[in-house]
Amino acid sequence: MTKTGTAYGLFNCNASKEEIERDLNDIREYVQTSPDMKLKLTTMAEFRTNPQSPKELVGLLDKSKVYPIFPSSKREEIGEPRPILAKDLQYVLETSQFGAESNIVARNTGDIVNGIYGLYGKGQPFLGTVVGERVEGKRRTYFELTE
Repeated sequence: MTKTGTAYGLFNCNASKEEIERDLNDIREYVQTSPDMKLKLTTMAEFRTNPQSPKELVGLLDKSKVYPIFPSSKREEIGEPRPILAKDLQYVLETSQFGAESNIVARNTGDIVNGIYGLYGKGQPFLGTVVGERVEGKRRTYFELTE
């Protein structure tokens, strides 16, 4: 049986949802991600209230902390990094690809989220993470991409 790899890019961004959606295909092309990977951008509020969103993941977002990433040269200007709960991030980029492993889809999702940050987040701390989904039978588990 061929699997479908799934991942979720959770992030903040200064751009509107419409601006990001307009540029998603160009970003995908730039970071050389497969055109077969399906992309769906939603706000966190839309994701959390959508009955199709995995309940287990929505529950994890209430407890999981995300720390900002920024160059050490900005430490004095920005101060000590303060985490926020994942549920308080602005956007969710849901991705999936038939025939691909979830860890590959998660890495590609990270590339796209980094591309979004590169286009819209210059000079701002990066606040986001990527979560991959593993399905074993009827059980779903989640892992955070650490690179």
